[in-house]
Amino acid sequence: MWIIYLYIDVVRCNLPGQPINGKIKDYESYNNSLPEGSNITFFCDYGFLLIGENTSTCNSSGEWSTDPAMIECHETKQSDYESACTCVYT
Repeated sequence: MWIIYLYIDVVRCNLPGQPINGKIKDYESYNNSLPEGSNITFFCDYGFLLIGENTSTCNSSGEWSTDPAMIECHETKQSDYESACTCVYT
């Protein structure tokens, strides 16, 4: 009887730090790294506007598709929010 063991090297991306004045969605539920194909979503704290892509995917080289260091949250004024979104007042 033969037993064959296969070793599969799963590509993983290290979890980046969270942006200043922002967060990565569900950050606390992730381990230190995520497998290839995983997505992370960035968002900013109230009063800050996201500059850059809001999602990044772990690719086959173990790098994020969007450099997390390029994600920034800039402080905004109320007028910036009104021009950046469709607001519904009730």
